[in-house]
Amino acid sequence: MTKFVVPANSVWTWDEPVEVTPPGAEAPQVITMTFRTVEDVAGLLQSSVEGEATNADLIRALATGWDAAFEDGAPIPIDGDKGAPLLAQPWISTPILRAYLASAGLATAKNSPPSAAPGHAPGMAPAANRATRRAAAKTVRP
Repeated sequence: MTKFVVPANSVWTWDEPVEVTPPGAEAPQVITMTFRTVEDVAGLLQSSVEGEATNADLIRALATGWDAAFEDGAPIPIDGDKGAPLLAQPWISTPILRAYLASAGLATAKNSPPSAAPGHAPGMAPAANRATRRAAAKTVRP
């Protein structure tokens, strides 16, 4: 069995291919993102939802790099002035954010099993409301 090893800075990094489809393109293209773990993912996401951070800011906090390049092969730094307009495009930012959440184990799968939170069991009707219960209790049984 392999021993669990924690990086010296307690930050894990990993490469994740992300399919993006540019407007007008017939097929998706792949950007390989280098993601990293961050301490407060929920706080970062909330700051984006509240408009305090842009999608570009959020992606830069979650990623250390990518392999995006211009047509001539020149790399586009993710943290440079050339990367910001690209990261602002929803057709790029949305798949990147989804890929991070899925690869970091933070996404909830559609139709995933319910949590252990109290509530009715899946597939069962919720309990009858108060009026229905009272009416049933007043029914005379033989």
